Amino acid sequence: MINRERVESLAFQRARERVVLALDVDSLEAALALTDRVAPYVGIVKVGLELYLSEGRQAVSALRARRVEVFLDLKLH
Repeated sequence: MINRERVESLAFQRARERVVLALDVDSLEAALALTDRVAPYVGIVKVGLELYLSEGRQAVSALRARRVEVFLDLKLH
């Protein structure tokens, strides 16, 4: 159960900004389910090459619609 008072505290928000969730999954459904479960506790989600190749820009758009910051990590070099 989420303690709303704690999650909304300034100290918690500062700590949350430093946590990144790596979405190393290959489906948008799995990525969204994981994001929804941990969104109150993470500041950024990382979309890697696996998810981006399977779902494309739609993955980034769907995550942004959930109001989470997205780090696109494709490493194409």
